[in-house]
Amino acid sequence: MLAIVALSSVTSAAEPWPPAPAHCNVLVAGGSTAALAAALTAAEADSSKTVCLAEPTDWPGGQMTSSGVPAIDFGPSNSKPENQPRSFRELMAFVTAQQQRGPGCWVSKTCFDPAAMVRDWVLPRIAATPNLHLLDRAVVRAATRQASADGGGGGGGGGGGGSPVSALAMVQRRARAGVDEWDTPLSQSLADWYSPSASARFEKRWLNRQRRRDHRGHRVGGCAAHRRASRGAGCGAPGGDVGARQ
Repeated sequence: MLAIVALSSVTSAAEPWPPAPAHCNVLVAGGSTAALAAALTAAEADSSKTVCLAEPTDWPGGQMTSSGVPAIDFGPSNSKPENQPRSFRELMAFVTAQQQRGPGCWVSKTCFDPAAMVRDWVLPRIAATPNLHLLDRAVVRAATRQASADGGGGGGGGGGGGSPVSALAMVQRRARAGVDEWDTPLSQSLADWYSPSASARFEKRWLNRQRRRDHRGHRVGGCAAHRRASRGAGCGAPGGDVGARQ
């Protein structure tokens, strides 16, 4: 069973959409624990690079923060600090400090309150990393792969990997005024999350990113904002009606 807890249950959508980064050197798409770790590690590896984390909910951390009473399990190797990224070592220091503050989590020496983890560590850590941008309530609607040298659009050769992703089309939503976005079971909400059409519950906007090109027209690393509304290849919107595009 997947439990999703909202930081605020009722959201007002009267304000303009917050600006999204025009360019992402690294874009991590997904709401897992690994996605959070990848985004933090990438952002801290090079502060000159803009890192974007597309999180489907408002509650980053995946399984680590969505269980009722989560605990971190270790094997013989990953328990060693030298095998952990700096952000994870600091997270474990937070868990230890929370344990020392008093009882309330007794099933493991590494269990913690998930709400406190998100409120007091995850969100402040993201906010304190200026080159990391959280795109909350954003899901990937479509992906385009760069054409390979033999003219194909994907598939693997050589090392077995496919062609690199050249563009992503994401849908970001926000609850309409007076709507409790978490009062409906997840199984009944997912179709609305991924639909590009505005609904009775949510306003939507496109967040389209494509790999940039250099002066010779070659694709280079990173994803830039793509504002052309189209149905074809590239980073155009794959159809549907949304209230705003960016």
